[in-house]
Amino acid sequence: MNDNTDYIDCFKYLPFDDGSLAVLTQGTIKYTRPMRFNDPFEVLPVYPRDPKEIRNQDTKFLDGMIARAVGSKRIPISQRLAMRQKLAHHFANLPGTGGWQEQVFGDMGVCSLSRNPFNILMWSHYAKFHTGFVVGFRMRRLTNQCAESDVGYKMLPLPVHYSKERPKINWSEPTGEMIRKMVLTKSEDWCYEEEERVIEWSRPGEILPYDRDNTLQCVITGAKMDKEPLGRLEEVVANLRETPALAHLALYKAQMSETNYAIEVPGLPEPKQ
Repeated sequence: MNDNTDYIDCFKYLPFDDGSLAVLTQGTIKYTRPMRFNDPFEVLPVYPRDPKEIRNQDTKFLDGMIARAVGSKRIPISQRLAMRQKLAHHFANLPGTGGWQEQVFGDMGVCSLSRNPFNILMWSHYAKFHTGFVVGFRMRRLTNQCAESDVGYKMLPLPVHYSKERPKINWSEPTGEMIRKMVLTKSEDWCYEEEERVIEWSRPGEILPYDRDNTLQCVITGAKMDKEPLGRLEEVVANLRETPALAHLALYKAQMSETNYAIEVPGLPEPKQ
């Protein structure tokens, strides 16, 4: 694996099926809309529900919306206050209107990865009871210098933050920061996943290509993978190794520890975090 300090190792747990094999053979990977995740609290922050609180805390935000609505036209202060009041009530009631998540996140796709390839629960939940496999990637961290169009294709991840409290939204926050807070905050109950998320805004669709030649690093077979799928996976990896850009691709086999409740992967280098 590349030892560049700008990189992080992440892993995708997968069942053994044609769609999962396409991650290797076709260089495509699935992105999911946040509303379709298995956690009902996804992208469900705490919003201010008191119009007075919104008027007091988010005056600049409300005035900015009014300015965009009226343009250069001067309006009486009484009309401006009335518009503030109407907007404050609108945003106070927004979370209960239904469909607002689809409006905000309908064009977003998220690819969920993990920093940990050894987790027993994730092997059970996402790799079909340890009969599937894990794909290992090495990718750069997302920074402000990265082009938006590169985020999905080059798989530039962001870490998930785990919290007891749902994120609180202030309407005066920059839109990007507000959305990032919603997408990257989850309950502490999920912390065992050590999740990293690749967020895709610029490309439509759920099954999208990624920069396979420069990110794909290894494949780990499940400890309970049957002989036939194991043989197919070994053949796929062998064929990929014939491509010069993927000659480095490693295949490892997970196994159950003989003494501990643990999954071991002999030969796998320590993941780079």
